[in-house]
Amino acid sequence: MMGPFEVIKGAEQIVLPGSKRCFLLFHGFTGYPGEMRYLARGVNEKLGMSVFVPRLPGHGTGKDDFYRSGMRDWLRKALDSYVDMKASCDEVVVGGLSMGGILATIVSAVFGVSKTLLYAPAHTTTHQKYKPLAYLLSLFVKRKLKKTSVSKEDFEDETRKRIWEEYWRYDHFKQAREFFRLQSLGRKLLPKLGGSVLIVVSKADKTVPWTVADYIEAKSSAKVDKVILERSSHVVVNGEEKDKVLEVTVEWLQSFRSF
Repeated sequence: MMGPFEVIKGAEQIVLPGSKRCFLLFHGFTGYPGEMRYLARGVNEKLGMSVFVPRLPGHGTGKDDFYRSGMRDWLRKALDSYVDMKASCDEVVVGGLSMGGILATIVSAVFGVSKTLLYAPAHTTTHQKYKPLAYLLSLFVKRKLKKTSVSKEDFEDETRKRIWEEYWRYDHFKQAREFFRLQSLGRKLLPKLGGSVLIVVSKADKTVPWTVADYIEAKSSAKVDKVILERSSHVVVNGEEKDKVLEVTVEWLQSFRSF
């Protein structure tokens, strides 16, 4: 039986103390909390909010740990994180990137959260056509090497280099199946997503089409505000337009009287 896995240095959860108005923020599939750090710090510094970015099970450690996790583990972590934060906060705002956006949707739908922020939320992706194939291949193959090499940016950052070696250099078929299961639940709960929702997407995103914002608006019962970027890749919270993402996030939160 495998013991506990060591967390990669730089991939730990993020805890930023502040006021009793709190921001719970989820990273994406194969991602790690550090990708959310710029946004988390910005909201903490500009609004004084307490911010928590949990590390999802199987993430930020290694592929063997990743294969021991799945939809239920990721969802349980998200729900528990909200309950724990709500116990010490007057209000909890929930947000997430990509798969984290799905988790944010589910948490908000289950607990009736009034403010939800979705960054390139993966309720639909450019890989939807591969869903049946992922289910089939997961029965026989764990992973397959991609034909891409590590980028200069990732190679020069020790944390991202380790994450690339363990996660990003592979297609993970079993975990893709788990992702699609979570996506199905997130879609199913969209009609229960209420309150106010900010959706930030990018036309240059090759993973999540920017039209997902229209899909969520049509399916949910929330009041939706949409921001469409032009140049950002999938990780919009840490891309070339990250300053704008932080700016619109802060402005949107400040638009409510409670802030």
